[in-house]
Parts: sequence; C-alpha cells; structure tokens
Amino acid sequence: LGPNILLNTHMDTVPPGDINNWNGYDPFGAQIDQQGYIHGLAAADDKGGLSVQLYLMKLIRDLKDQGVSIPGHLIFSTVVQEEAVGMFGIEYLCQKTLPDKKLDVDVVFLGEPTDLNLLIGHRGKVEIVATIKGRAAHSSAPWLGINALEMSVPLLDKIFKEWGANIPETH
Repeated sequence: LGPNILLNTHMDTVPPGDINNWNGYDPFGAQIDQQGYIHGLAAADDKGGLSVQLYLMKLIRDLKDQGVSIPGHLIFSTVVQEEAVGMFGIEYLCQKTLPDKKLDVDVVFLGEPTDLNLLIGHRGKVEIVATIKGRAAHSSAPWLGINALEMSVPLLDKIFKEWGANIPETH
C-alpha cells in the first residue's frame, strides 16, 4: 500500500460586503474580465483550490480506469466553518469523520491560495483568551478608575513584538 493523501479545502466564504465595492461585478457570479481574471466571491479563497482538487480527482480516476495502479488512498474532503472560526470543519473531519471511516492520513494538501507558490506547512492560528480587569469611572474623573485597555498594552506588546516576531511571512 502507499500513503494516504488528503486533499482538503473549504467551501464557506466571508460576506460580500458593500456590493458597490465590486466595481460592477456580481460577487455571486463568476465573470472573467479581459485579462482572464475571474471575479466573484471566493474565486481565489477557496473556489480555485476546490476546482483544482476536483480536477485532480478526475485525472486520478481516469488513470485508474486506464489500469494505472496508484498506491494508497486519495481522499477528497471539503469543510465549512473555516472562514469564520478557522477550525470547526477540519477539526470534525480529523476527530470524527476520518476515524469513523478508519482512515489515517499521511499528508494533506490544502487548497488555500498561495500566489502560485508551493508552501510547506501552515501558519495556523493561535487564540489567546485574556482577562484584563479594570474599574469604570466617569470621564470627568478618570483617575478614579482603571483603564483596562491601557492595562492590556504590555500584553499586546508582548504578543505582537515578541511572540510573533519570528513568524515568517507567507507572501
């Protein structure tokens, strides 16, 4: 047998925002301009990656139909809840769906846009929950209170200037 390869991308999108900012293009359309660029909500993130992965599945099926032996499994998956919360869909896939199907995965190819560069690894996401305590005071006597925003500055400095200082840019 060979490696189990997971192709994964997400199907959800962010809201289109102000329609006037689409310069006459329908955000829910898929219009191609004179330069060959496609305009539409999620054209790059992530309908482009989804299309490539679907096409790859068709190519692999064609090869198998021609008798080519391909070791391992090629698993295609799409998830939701990536744009809004970043993990619920893939978390469910990895913690529930794949184990229920008794599938292990050796490598994952994400369909995220990368400016046509192959990237190894994923920046991921870290969520920090912090409680900064303050005390409300009337604006006429702010010295009687404790400004929680002001108290959070040292933590924010540490997060952005120290903890995140060595994270390489992906573009």
